[in-house]
Amino acid sequence: MIREGKNSELTEEYRKLIARGDEELTKKNYSVAKFYYQKAKGLDTSEKYADKQLDKIEEFINSKKNQKLEAEYKKVVTQADEAYDKGNYSVARFYYRKAKNLKSNESYPKERLKLIQENQSNK
Repeated sequence: MIREGKNSELTEEYRKLIARGDEELTKKNYSVAKFYYQKAKGLDTSEKYADKQLDKIEEFINSKKNQKLEAEYKKVVTQADEAYDKGNYSVARFYYRKAKNLKSNESYPKERLKLIQENQSNK
């Protein structure tokens, strides 16, 4: 009987935490929602809803980071291309290197850096 009362209290607390997490998630308060889901997860590890919601939050945060990275990369490449087109190779080199550091798997900045090196060695 005591155990049932304790489980009932934990279940109610879990539900409250999940409800608060859901509420904060709809308001896009991701860090606050994450806090409530983690607390709920600590109360009942067998429930998977909190895990799913935490995964959703992580996916959204990573998506936002990728969008910011992509926007920054495009901006830097545009600056590099403009400097290159004007023959200002030292500025272009700076921005292409910056672009290469932002997204090391992209080949475009590397190719442009090679072109700059070729242009300067031909002079």
